[in-house]
Amino acid sequence: SPKQAMAGLWARPVAADAEALNQAARAREEAIVSKLAGKRNWNANQRVPKDDSRLIGGEDHVERSMSLVAGRELQEAEHARRKEAKRAEAAKRHAEEDVHRANQLAEEEQEARRRAADPEYAAARMAEDEANALHRLAAERQAIYTEFASAEARAKEEASKHSQAVAASLQLLEQEKQQREQEKSKEHVTKEKEEQMLLSYSKAKEALARKEQAQKKVPDVQSRGPVKLTL
Repeated sequence: SPKQAMAGLWARPVAADAEALNQAARAREEAIVSKLAGKRNWNANQRVPKDDSRLIGGEDHVERSMSLVAGRELQEAEHARRKEAKRAEAAKRHAEEDVHRANQLAEEEQEARRRAADPEYAAARMAEDEANALHRLAAERQAIYTEFASAEARAKEEASKHSQAVAASLQLLEQEKQQREQEKSKEHVTKEKEEQMLLSYSKAKEALARKEQAQKKVPDVQSRGPVKLTL
């Protein structure tokens, strides 16, 4: 029962006595010295010589060992106390649930006996139960309608957001298309200007070539005969 569990919890020791701590400290000494000086044999009745106390950490190694052992045992005791407290809490909760179920069964049996003994009371309670059932059904139906309405509103909102996103995407695509067309138009105009410049340059070059050719056909002054002047 919970009371017995709590009594057992308080009866548990929280720390070892001095003799147990001394034995634990000696065991720790033996373990350390056996690792550091494997050729020497130690037993429970022997102690580490004073000049070898440095092997396990100084003159106060016994006190520190006892403190470590005591701390470890305190931790174990605390862990056991918490574990026992959880078990007691679970047992208490289960006991309360059992009592609740027993009370509920007793009330149901008492209600059944009363209905069997009093037909009018049974009819009134049946009508009350039916009204409560109808009320619950109406509440559940209203909750379902509310949930459906909320789901429909959310669906419309999502559809509106999707439509807006699609429209924004189409607008962006149209803007990009117009920008590309404008860039193509600029490139076309630039290309036409370049072609016109090349054509003008070609024409000018041809005209210069014809002029030079014509100058080559005209004889120079030395090759021409004397000019006769008529008065």
